[in-house]
Amino acid sequence: MKLNIYIIGLLLLSATALTAQKEYVTKTTAHKKAVKAYQEGDMYNSSRQYVKAIEFFDKAIKKEPTFLDAYLLRADSYYSMKNYGKAEVDFEKIIEVDSSYNPRIYYVVAITEYEQNKFDEAVAHIQQFLDLNYPNKRLVKMAEKQLETYEFAANAMANPVPFNPQNMGENINSEMPEYLPTITADGETLLFTRRVGRQEDFYISVKKDGVWQMAEDLGPPINTYENEGAETISADGKFLVYTACNRPRDYGSCDLYFSVNKNGKWSKPRNLGRAINTEHWESQPSLSADGNTLYFSSGRPGGKGGKDIWVSTRQKNGRFSKPVSININTKGNESSPFIHSDSETLYFTSTGHIGMGGADLYMSKKQADGTWSKAINLGYPINSPSNEGALIIGIDAKTAYFASDKDGGFGAVDLYSFEMPKALRPKPVTYVKGIVYHADTKKKLEGDVVITNLETSD
Repeated sequence: MKLNIYIIGLLLLSATALTAQKEYVTKTTAHKKAVKAYQEGDMYNSSRQYVKAIEFFDKAIKKEPTFLDAYLLRADSYYSMKNYGKAEVDFEKIIEVDSSYNPRIYYVVAITEYEQNKFDEAVAHIQQFLDLNYPNKRLVKMAEKQLETYEFAANAMANPVPFNPQNMGENINSEMPEYLPTITADGETLLFTRRVGRQEDFYISVKKDGVWQMAEDLGPPINTYENEGAETISADGKFLVYTACNRPRDYGSCDLYFSVNKNGKWSKPRNLGRAINTEHWESQPSLSADGNTLYFSSGRPGGKGGKDIWVSTRQKNGRFSKPVSININTKGNESSPFIHSDSETLYFTSTGHIGMGGADLYMSKKQADGTWSKAINLGYPINSPSNEGALIIGIDAKTAYFASDKDGGFGAVDLYSFEMPKALRPKPVTYVKGIVYHADTKKKLEGDVVITNLETSD
């Protein structure tokens, strides 16, 4: 969460109006040498030379130990350097010198505490700000939203869920970033995006005797000299939908493409067409187990926020229908949808639902009427105050896969797996595969499988 420059500006504009008869100084009442140092610091701070700016603010404060404007801008410099602890100290100093100096100080000190995971302290200070009944309605509304986030974060951190991510190893991960995984229903084939320099391509690994084999470049015609990423693969591994951006004759900045695997070879990729793609951003697809329902994120108009989750169904002619926005979308951004093989449990990221802050991971269940249940935050430490990325879950309903830049990996971003807490799991499902042979010729045949419940005859 970035410190709001708008708020700092308002703090500075109103500071001189609140200085009368107070035992501190500001840029209008401080000693000339202190003011000169402050002005030098202000210039360097404005040009983002924060270390140099702090040197001059230090000089100003040494000359005038109660120079509150200098403390304020030094806190801003520290925050911009992500030194939240020192920024907090300077904001606290202003409150110590004069607790009524400016109500917004309580707002900004809460932000610095949040950035340090001091959620209880952040709750206390943001509540102090709200108790002052500040007249700026826009700022009050922002503070109310942040109070919900801080309270949720404090409770989530106090009640963590089981989370023990394991690096997927050197056969999957490299010194390059790996992310956006997808897995076939049988859990035997993993597809993911790897970035080499500025080039994004798909890599594939198969599991043998319980061990993921060395990932290989998926190759043409899927991989090209352009970037490919954000993919989903059907349960049988035969139908691939993925994202390609800035291609000639595309409808928008990023479009969804598909390819079909026949006899071990992928067909030439084709754009999914105008029904799915628009002049806006379409990406991050997820296919249902039967391959007939497509979920994806888009910035097209008609939703609730910047990016929303949309759903489309395959028609009898094989084409996908005009997509509709689902009811879990908010005024924020919803993205990275993943529909589990149970066809009723959806995982996604959102900045609009209450969470730890940034983009959190959530779960929702499809109801009998086709709507989606209230989003459930996956909790801490699966979620953190940072932005979380895409997550998928295997057919066993307990093994989750995701990308992270946590320390100890092989590269900048690696793929990890972990066991999903029981309360957050989808329904376990069974996947059956087999080959139908002609009884006499022993040749492989196309065949349909019908499963009947012997108790109900359904």
